[in-house]
Amino acid sequence: HPLDFSDELIECYGPTGVKRLAQQLHLPVQCGSNRILAKMGRHHKIESYISQMDRIRALNPKVGLSTDLIVGFPGETEEDFQETIKLLDRVQYDTIYAFAYSPRPGTRAAKLEDDVPAKVKNDRLNRLLQYQLGISAARSKLLVGTEMEILVEGEAKHTAMVDRGLATGKVWTGRTECNRVVNFGDESGRNLVGRFLKVRITDATALSL
Repeated sequence: HPLDFSDELIECYGPTGVKRLAQQLHLPVQCGSNRILAKMGRHHKIESYISQMDRIRALNPKVGLSTDLIVGFPGETEEDFQETIKLLDRVQYDTIYAFAYSPRPGTRAAKLEDDVPAKVKNDRLNRLLQYQLGISAARSKLLVGTEMEILVEGEAKHTAMVDRGLATGKVWTGRTECNRVVNFGDESGRNLVGRFLKVRITDATALSL
């Protein structure tokens, strides 16, 4: 929770911080509108959240950032939704996990009128996801030409890299320490699952390297 993400924790990501800590942070913000955050009972302000993101990026520009977002919360207006879009622009997340609001029994929100039509919720969700894809693609392209260490997770589920002539042999998939998915080809015939490998990034999309 942003209220628990102290300066001491932020410093763990810095050059004198915790060496074994993966260079990735998932800190749920839920919404970019202070008005809706108050209705959610989140008790944090967007301004303080952005300040936290600025501090961690200043300490470690390579850290990967992701968050959770909800659209269509009771009472959310188009203006509130646009505040969430502005947050994406401001923070430049690598990845987001976004959902359309639905009431959950026993929560405080369940007592509120679910007054945002399903069609509007779905429209906002799709717009949000598409907007983030553009940001993710731009951030991915910044990594082309760099060398990164990955943990190999297994064989890739598709052969797009082979089909496009970007790889030969078996195609594997892994993740960087900033939680980016990397697909790469290998002709050695070895079982690479669980290995840490250095790879050079040659191409990028919004979803993978």
